[in-house]
Amino acid sequence: MHIRINGLVKIFNQVRQQLAAGIPPSEMTVFRERVQHVIAQVEQICRQQRGTPQHLPAPSRNAYNYLKNLDLENLPVNENPHNMQPPAGELRIRNIVGTCELFSAEMWDHLSELLTDERSFARLHRTICDNVADIEAVARQQNLTPAHLPKPSQMAYCWLVFLSDPDNFRSHLAGLAIANRVLNRLSGNRLEKPVQIQFSNMRYIYRYKTYSDHIVLRCSEGLISAPENVWTEILQRLFSRRRFSHKLLDEFVQTAKFQQIIAEMDGATEPLQSQTKGQVHDLDAIFERVNNHYFNGKMDRPNLHWNEMLTTGKMGHYHQLRDTIMLSVTLDQPNVPDFVVDYVMYHELLHKKHGIQRKNGRYYGHTGAFRREEKKFPDFERAMAFLNSLSLDHRDTKPQNNSGLVEKLRSKFRKNK
Repeated sequence: MHIRINGLVKIFNQVRQQLAAGIPPSEMTVFRERVQHVIAQVEQICRQQRGTPQHLPAPSRNAYNYLKNLDLENLPVNENPHNMQPPAGELRIRNIVGTCELFSAEMWDHLSELLTDERSFARLHRTICDNVADIEAVARQQNLTPAHLPKPSQMAYCWLVFLSDPDNFRSHLAGLAIANRVLNRLSGNRLEKPVQIQFSNMRYIYRYKTYSDHIVLRCSEGLISAPENVWTEILQRLFSRRRFSHKLLDEFVQTAKFQQIIAEMDGATEPLQSQTKGQVHDLDAIFERVNNHYFNGKMDRPNLHWNEMLTTGKMGHYHQLRDTIMLSVTLDQPNVPDFVVDYVMYHELLHKKHGIQRKNGRYYGHTGAFRREEKKFPDFERAMAFLNSLSLDHRDTKPQNNSGLVEKLRSKFRKNK
């Protein structure tokens, strides 16, 4: 069985943001009490449902385990809270979200042309890149970064950054083509209104909304690599009142393909506060250790940070354009040994070293040379076995039950305006 507690992952992210900034001494006691209260409430709800926190869905279960394992007696201290960086939301740029919606509509309406006409492809891609540059220029003028945008605008910006990579843009269009093919096959003459499919950077897997003259199906960008059978599961809901299984979809969102896309968008902005030092592992120390031992200290330090989301498959990502390595906070746990985080850092630094190779019109990151050097890591087999086990431990089983965590628990961790 599964017990669902809404808002737990959001609390986890709020806690991590506070830890990254450091806790003012005057707020230490309150912070500890709030974390303990959330843990107690989760455990009480699970008992009432005749279950345990292990019956939570994977994201909530991972969030609970993170909070449960926090060392509340050794929290990071911020002695100068007044010197903190401006909070997210400080940078206001109008119409970023609306612009992204227009891009999505244009891609769907002109899909065939964008897939076959290189000039049309280049023109829209250039417009997307220009929008990214404009947002970054406005941020620089105010001595801020896109990370200071409100969350909806920030997520829209990250989506534009993702599409500014031409290979990602092509994959986006290819994903739309697959979805459109399945839509045409399933719909026949049963569509009373035209359907528009859009990909975006969103926390939901998909949502659809019916308007007076059309239906919009908004899907997570991670679904651009979904095969036809997954799209069949999604689109069947548009044509039938029956409840269809989402087994294939549930399995797909756990794959490295899906999570790699989410992780890449997640890493498009630098965190407001330095997050190299986690609760257990320090990215600076990991980089120095790996660089000195395996690269003779010759690898230039990239930007380093932990991501904001617990992941089950993708544990690291290297963003070439921004020279940034991001590791999953799933690794920042006491049960994850040094050799495992060292291997993930080593793997991402190999991406920095080898870059992307083009062959027969396709781009490859995991080339033969990459794989040969990767296997030189002394604990390669042991690290891979541990990561596979960790991934399985953090995945879902079969969801059944629902429950809710009261909104007041969330509010306890919201930043003071």
